[in-house]
Amino acid sequence: MKKAFTLIEILLVTIIVGILAWVLFKTYITISQISFRVEQQKYLNQEMLFVSETLQNFANRNKIDYDKYYEENIKLNQTKWITDILYLSWEDGRFSISSTGVCLDLNVSPTPSDLENPCYLVLENNWHIINILDSSVYASKTIFKIIPYADSQSYVDNMDLCESNYLACLHDHGFWFFSNLYSKWYSSANRSTNIRLFIQQFFNI
Repeated sequence: MKKAFTLIEILLVTIIVGILAWVLFKTYITISQISFRVEQQKYLNQEMLFVSETLQNFANRNKIDYDKYYEENIKLNQTKWITDILYLSWEDGRFSISSTGVCLDLNVSPTPSDLENPCYLVLENNWHIINILDSSVYASKTIFKIIPYADSQSYVDNMDLCESNYLACLHDHGFWFFSNLYSKWYSSANRSTNIRLFIQQFFNI
């Protein structure tokens, strides 16, 4: 006589299958989140490398445009040579690099509402604005720290000029660049998407 499954046995099998399905589903979700996070981290690293190479190329072909700071009445010595806009000029003409949009400070994590009008790193030249970053990558407020250099002989030879415009007696040494890059899917509440990459790099002029 063929024995049939009891109701309890059917319930046990159903529960076991349900548990296994739940475990597989959670494992799939976890693997997907890890994979997504790794891909976003890799993409931000690529963007960081691109920004680094771009800024170094500009630094190789240009000089810090101290005349522009003087024209804009920006007193760099009063801000410890820290500025949120970098003026350069020479082979590429006169242009600036800065951040634009809703730009948060370096130590502030954005909220979803902040990213509705994100911050970008841009180059501006003759009223043309070019986004240096890919459109899917956002930035924090960008900070530059200029490292000036002036030898004593320059001040001796141009004392009057140096006293009226100290920027005219400076030579270039380089600048520090500080910024955060964010994935467009950044969310501080979700670990799988809260990808943020801090950039701190010195560029020789």
